[in-house]
Amino acid sequence: MKIMRIFVLLLAVLLLTHCTKKEEKNYLQFVDLLIGTAPANTPAAVKRQTTSENYGQTIPAVTAPFGM
Repeated sequence: MKIMRIFVLLLAVLLLTHCTKKEEKNYLQFVDLLIGTAPANTPAAVKRQTTSENYGQTIPAVTAPFGM
């Protein structure tokens, strides 16, 4: 019976010490919201430097398969 009490006490101590909340990581700091918003630099876009069509000519899908 004494061994059972020691076992239960040890188990309770182990459970109470390992039941802590994990630190949440802030993954938002690694996200670049401006990917895909740079001006286009293709030869066709260089001819139209002053128009608004120069922007948005890049693809925000930076890597496959996780891109947009």
